[in-house]
Amino acid sequence: MARLFCSSSKRGALLVGFAFGLNYCSSAIGTVTATWLSATSGNWEDPTKWSTNPSYPNSSLEDVQINVTGSPYIVSLSEPAGSTDILVNNLNLNAEVDIPETSQLEIWGTANLGPNGVIRLIGQQNQLEINGGALNGQGEIIFDASYSNDFGNVSFAYMGTCTFGPGITLTTGTANGDINSGTLINEGTVLAKNGRTLIASLQNNSGNMEATTGGTLYVGGTWTNTGTIVANGATLKSYVPTVAAAGNFEVLDGRFELESSTTIAAVDALDIQNSVIAIGLVGGLNNTNTTLNIEDGTNTWHLIGGIFGGSIYAPSGAALEVEKAINNFSAQTSNLSNVQVNADMVLDSGADLNLNSGTTISGHTIRMTAGFTSFGPPTTLTINSGVALSNGTSIVLNGGSNENYIATSSVPAGASVVTGTGGGTIYGGIEETTSTLAISGSVSSITPGYSLTLSAANVALSGLLEASQSSINIPSYPSTFSGVNPAIVSNDGTVELGAGGLLNIGGTFSQTNAGIAEFELDGTATGLSGDLETTGNTELGGELLLFLSPGYRPNIGDQFMIITTTGGTINGNFGNVVLDTNGQDFAVSYGQSSVTVTAIPEPSCILLWTGVSGFLLSRRARREKPISL
Repeated sequence: MARLFCSSSKRGALLVGFAFGLNYCSSAIGTVTATWLSATSGNWEDPTKWSTNPSYPNSSLEDVQINVTGSPYIVSLSEPAGSTDILVNNLNLNAEVDIPETSQLEIWGTANLGPNGVIRLIGQQNQLEINGGALNGQGEIIFDASYSNDFGNVSFAYMGTCTFGPGITLTTGTANGDINSGTLINEGTVLAKNGRTLIASLQNNSGNMEATTGGTLYVGGTWTNTGTIVANGATLKSYVPTVAAAGNFEVLDGRFELESSTTIAAVDALDIQNSVIAIGLVGGLNNTNTTLNIEDGTNTWHLIGGIFGGSIYAPSGAALEVEKAINNFSAQTSNLSNVQVNADMVLDSGADLNLNSGTTISGHTIRMTAGFTSFGPPTTLTINSGVALSNGTSIVLNGGSNENYIATSSVPAGASVVTGTGGGTIYGGIEETTSTLAISGSVSSITPGYSLTLSAANVALSGLLEASQSSINIPSYPSTFSGVNPAIVSNDGTVELGAGGLLNIGGTFSQTNAGIAEFELDGTATGLSGDLETTGNTELGGELLLFLSPGYRPNIGDQFMIITTTGGTINGNFGNVVLDTNGQDFAVSYGQSSVTVTAIPEPSCILLWTGVSGFLLSRRARREKPISL
């Protein structure tokens, strides 16, 4: 690999007698300037090309002067036989020096590059090493490959602590580069371009660091930015860093990735235009006391890791997008912890997101894109305790299948789950006999062809449970010890079953005096009107409300079986029956396993008697209930 290495000490035998680095070496050996003689290209190891010291370049730690004017000239370096590397003290360069494969140039002092000064690392296993010095002047260091089939990883730069002066440019050419094993103080320009990758371990940037034309710039370390960091049509990646972003971060038609646990201060300095911010697989953004701004609808934050603390803001049209992450063929989980989310979110197909304690979402939409289990993991959203969803926050299930999964113990008031272009399952917990799904908000299955499943031993409704042209299934709950337990559903809120809507319960249903059951009538054939089916006992109370589909008028004598039970009995009756049926009256009859309503002639008010009790039917306008879509 090609290497660019800066350090304050030397390895192995080369360190012998060099107790104080450059100064000690220079005073002990004596420093002589070796000057490149002719205005021609040539080989560094050719002694006829050098003046002053006739033995150079076979001796070490001399000042080297290569100042060739006129046409561009190239001094090609290769290691002498039996040599570990070529050592120089200070380098003054105003020509091009090429370091080909397996060669190494080591500078123990300062390198000054003139306007024509270029150091080009070509191919593999080569290295430029700068020990405790600096790169000054106006020149370039370029990473290139020596053959056309380079795959982007043959040229590698390795570097310790070093300062790039304001006029210095380090750039990828036709190969990748790596500045590693220490820290870089950049006052110049670090540029990843041509689809290549440049890796830098950074301490401070007061200059310009840029990825462009499809390049990728990796920046690591604990560092401070007082300059400019730009991804323009390219990718900027930050790994294992703590960043004081006092300068300017620009992402223009590009991508900014945070690949591990990251602390960024003053992130409001981020200028994001038509770009993606990606928080990586194994890490997260420590966002405490700061705000991530998604500036407009063309920008997206992509989350694969975690965001911890602070807040996220996006205007209408922008979103936090949670990506699917696969590691060793298993899905990885993203996290939002103690974050105030003022943004819509999108869960990509197969994504897995945990909302953890302290996270709040108010008045925004989470759109889930169903995964397909035959091709990968389902799309999963876990809402843990201590999470606040409020003010019309809605979870919309999309994706063309029912492979959306929500794990939560509650759908709170002010929140909703609704089918869009897909369906899914809401898991109420893992305890086989005690898991409870409390619905104080609304859960709606309203998309033909898709359905919702509520999986919990107990479903406690004080909000709205709605099905129309689709179904909501609450199956019996499997038990390791007792086989299958019937689900227990209690209604203190509203069950609304629109035309073609089915609530199918693998267990018991009870409605208290505070509960309301609403059924839309649209025909006597199976599947046209609202329908409640149970496999256990059904306890009735509270209110029954009947309403007709727009434009539908039943014939006198038409019967609608709105409730049926198999394996149980119907007990009790509705305390009040309300009609919103355009003047059409209905009789309600209670059987052992069903409840039927029958269209009857129309008096203004009728007292209907059944075999067990009598009820006064009244008419009133059906209540409008807000539903978040």
